[in-house]
Amino acid sequence: MNKSAIQELNELINEEYTIEINLSRSVILDSYNEGELEESYYYPEVYNTKSYARVENIKEELRSTLNFLMKEIVYYGTLEKYIQECFNYTDNDIVTLRHINLDGTEPTSEEVELWKAEKHNVYNEYTGFDIVINGTKVGADLISKLIESEEYNVEQVAVWRN
Repeated sequence: MNKSAIQELNELINEEYTIEINLSRSVILDSYNEGELEESYYYPEVYNTKSYARVENIKEELRSTLNFLMKEIVYYGTLEKYIQECFNYTDNDIVTLRHINLDGTEPTSEEVELWKAEKHNVYNEYTGFDIVINGTKVGADLISKLIESEEYNVEQVAVWRN
């Protein structure tokens, strides 16, 4: 059977995935009694990364990259922690929240008590993850399905390709 040019192109495009993850960050002054007050600063490009994956390893590549970003760049914790705490509360975006001092450090218990008494400033640091695969923005719902999926294994991929 002859393949159309579009079929050939789709096979070529779907042979390898280019995964781009761009992090943006917003830091907002938080008041214990009044809530968030004002944005202190916004960085549209905190960190950018690009990786490549094939069908058989896209799950592992996404998990590995997101886990690295969560732990080493955002200082949130593990990807598993995020999945347990936040995936049910999303509007299809991946966003982490940390309470920080203005210098980016985590407040001590003493600083938290001072913040509660309105004698110390604590900020909410939001980090947004924009995930683009082969030029298309992918939301948290699909990312969740991809990283938690058991449907892709080497035997299935071999069958798909034949």
